[in-house]
Amino acid sequence: MTEYLRSTVWFRRRDQWFEDEAARTGQQLFECAVCMKPTRKRELELHHLDYSGVVEKIHGGWIAGERHEDLVAVHPRCHEWIHQALDDDAAAGAAMNRRAANERVIARLRSKIIGYLGGLG
Repeated sequence: MTEYLRSTVWFRRRDQWFEDEAARTGQQLFECAVCMKPTRKRELELHHLDYSGVVEKIHGGWIAGERHEDLVAVHPRCHEWIHQALDDDAAAGAAMNRRAANERVIARLRSKIIGYLGGLG
């Protein structure tokens, strides 16, 4: 998938996701799926909950067929945390599909952040 994530097809898909999300919500700020902080597009990355819509063409190139809900906006550091947690919990990730593993990790990270913020008050 590294080649895909460096392709112009991916960057067009990424731009389209943000356009679609802005149209859907009527907002120009996007909420990070992990820390929930509203942020501008240029400060966010997209994380794949599921790659099943991504297809490599036989003669080279890619088809960016991710559904809108297969992608979530995240800060770069939050994105790193997702991947670290997935790597740390490889056994759990292997026991469930990619989407379920990602949703579990994101929910766990959110609850840690909420717990931390609650402890500050």
